[in-house]
Amino acid sequence: MKKIGFVLLFLFTFLYGCSRDAITVDGEGISREIYDAVVKERIEAHKALGLKVDEKALKRSVADELIAEVLLLKEAKSRKIAVADEDLKKTIDAMRGSKKDEEFRKEVKKTGLSYETFQKRVKNRLIIARLMEELIKEDSVTEKDMMEFYKKSQVPFLKPESVFVKIIQLNNEADAKAAMEAIKKGEDFDKLADRLLKEDKASVTDYGWLNPDTISKEIGTAMKTAKLNQVYGPYKGKDNAYYLFRVKNREASRVLSFNEAKPQIKAMILGQRRQELMAHLVDINRKKAKIKYNISF
Repeated sequence: MKKIGFVLLFLFTFLYGCSRDAITVDGEGISREIYDAVVKERIEAHKALGLKVDEKALKRSVADELIAEVLLLKEAKSRKIAVADEDLKKTIDAMRGSKKDEEFRKEVKKTGLSYETFQKRVKNRLIIARLMEELIKEDSVTEKDMMEFYKKSQVPFLKPESVFVKIIQLNNEADAKAAMEAIKKGEDFDKLADRLLKEDKASVTDYGWLNPDTISKEIGTAMKTAKLNQVYGPYKGKDNAYYLFRVKNREASRVLSFNEAKPQIKAMILGQRRQELMAHLVDINRKKAKIKYNISF
């Protein structure tokens, strides 16, 4: 009986320990689910870049990041800043892109988060962004600020190389190969795109300017070297979809004038100021907070 009692006590202690929050900040918990998922994400990102992983330092960094998030959310709550469900839905829809809801939910699950926790994290980030927008407004950046930034920048502001391209995205390899065969047999690319769209076999982005460096390396490189008005593909993307494209025109990289660079400069200044304010708010609030760790580094 004593042995059974010991086993039950051990099991209870183990389950209780696993269910506890990883960290508490003024009594508010940061779940192990979130902590473990973010640690996993950071480790995978380091490995993808070929960087050596210092797990102890990485876990400490993740803990600090999640603590900062809780403190900023408390600041937002004190200022009655919130995000409507409609705005959350629009953001998640944009993140999902052309993926079906079921496929997107499976991808979220792979990160180690439940879909409900994922939604909460997205909403929290939106609230923090809105807090920063409220505290440092866009019109706080003056023309003088931007001109000074432009003149002092040691790196010129460049307009990247861009291509005027139309893209057909297909969900499976068989349809992609069939589409390319149709092109080889003489079917017009634009008419093919319309046909596949009507048959619900593809999604199509109409002709528009695109920086090839913003998409997958293989497809981006192909776009940079593609001959004008020729069809290329199919290429398999990271999302497991297949792509065909045609480039109609391209523009080489060049230095931007001040007026052309102003939107970029304004975004950079706002970003710097908001990051500095976030760090300041976290610093002063962390000194007053009661933080308890239920994890080891």
